[in-house]
Amino acid sequence: MAYHLKASSFVLISPNSEVIYMAEVFLPAQLSVLPDFAYHDDKTAPMGLNFVHTIDSKPLSTPWQVSEFRGSLLQGQPLPDGPILDCACGSGIQLSALGHVLQRPVYGIELDPERALASAKNIQTTHDFFHQQVQPWFSRSKVFVGDSTDANAICTVGSIEKQSIAMLYIDPARPRNSRTHGIEEMEPPLDRVLKAWQPYLALLDGFPALCFDLSPRLSAVQREEIEGIVLSCFSNIPMFWQWSSRGGGRTDRLMLWAGCIAQQGFSRRYIRYPPDQTAPFVITTEHRESHSNALAESLHVGMYISILDTALVECQLADEWLTSKFADEYRWIQPEGRRPMVCHTRSCVLDQREEFLIQSTGKIVAQYELAIEPSTVEEFARFAISHGFGKLTLRFEMDPEQQPVIQKTLDYALRPGPHSRTGFVVQHPNKLQYFLCSSETK
Repeated sequence: MAYHLKASSFVLISPNSEVIYMAEVFLPAQLSVLPDFAYHDDKTAPMGLNFVHTIDSKPLSTPWQVSEFRGSLLQGQPLPDGPILDCACGSGIQLSALGHVLQRPVYGIELDPERALASAKNIQTTHDFFHQQVQPWFSRSKVFVGDSTDANAICTVGSIEKQSIAMLYIDPARPRNSRTHGIEEMEPPLDRVLKAWQPYLALLDGFPALCFDLSPRLSAVQREEIEGIVLSCFSNIPMFWQWSSRGGGRTDRLMLWAGCIAQQGFSRRYIRYPPDQTAPFVITTEHRESHSNALAESLHVGMYISILDTALVECQLADEWLTSKFADEYRWIQPEGRRPMVCHTRSCVLDQREEFLIQSTGKIVAQYELAIEPSTVEEFARFAISHGFGKLTLRFEMDPEQQPVIQKTLDYALRPGPHSRTGFVVQHPNKLQYFLCSSETK
């Protein structure tokens, strides 16, 4: 593709006249028209704020809503003076949001020249969308094409001084189809990035500011390994983990905040982003360990079942929130997995934002003890109709190929009427027992 911009190229020459490093720097404030790029709509961004992406980077980019809110979490937090550095900036959506929200220069590093150019263009697009006059942070922002583990070379060609970077942010690439989400699969490697940039990070109260956007599937053991990598570079550095969800029964983002931006007085943070782009719901805790309530001994008609947001459970904040709603009047049915469930003796009164913490909630109307399969679904439908149901959603583990077949057959067989109940079906985790729950919980 052709680069339609003003750019700067730098070449470092060794004493014996050998080229030892070459880098190109894209300056967002000096970009001209880029006709080879296509703009893509971000449904979480304000109307008219559209971004450019390379062919393979669009699915990997962070939504604007998430990027902007992360920036807002840093507003008012102690940060050293200086620019924000993103060591694997991709298309630069997160980098653009940090520059706009914090009004600080941003530096991005990207190995792929086209993605680096897209990042620079998105920084320009963000600035121009929100500001009528050129802002100082924008004029000083840069995107480097290069290897982020070679900090000395980047800083030489970019005139970056020691202890001048206010915060290091990194969202390392991971294999798209990875099963292990191993730390060794991350690119660039976290340990090499931290060691390379350690001399260039400004300190506040003795600590730098570090922010890591990591795979949401990291296990507790892997999270401890990440903490070990950070501690090997910065001893006694404060840290906390952050889980976030946009729904869909899964954790979407997992982050580690470390250093001066982690001296918050809590150990974990949970964020639920609502689909209507309103303000996210945030919960924090000072407790290091979960204090899970006991497992339910039995379930019966008249009790309530709630399926919780997965991220809330994974970050061990579910009990704290459940206790605030039910005191000790709840029990766990299934404390892990994609559909973590609790039962309780009274309905859950939620405010508008708390509703996003629960995938489904309802009152048990009936219990069914035969297998629900393609060959038996019509019989199950007759049972559901006899208890007044006109719509039921299957919310239990089953063969992924059978699930849409069974759900479609069930939908057709129930044929909802004007006075039919709406609800969902869950299965006991250890027994062949299904519970039909009515969503009208009153």
